[in-house]
Amino acid sequence: MITIFNRKEVLITTNAEIYANAKDDLKQAGIKYTLGSKGNNFKHATARMTTGMPPGARYVNTGMVYIIYVHEKDYDTATAVINRGRV
Repeated sequence: MITIFNRKEVLITTNAEIYANAKDDLKQAGIKYTLGSKGNNFKHATARMTTGMPPGARYVNTGMVYIIYVHEKDYDTATAVINRGRV
């Protein structure tokens, strides 16, 4: 069982294709994992200050951050599986 006390981040990406491929690779290798994601939405005032958006814009979506966690004992194997063929 993977908990917050024994898990380790094996992948953090904003690319949905890399995220999906990594999940498939881990599944094929028989490595258990858990998933996380975070949306980055900022209110219009912050968005305008940092991106120069016009005042009429309500929100700006800067994308999703996808996270894959594995059990810490599987970290080295999971890293090798995800990075295989990507070098």
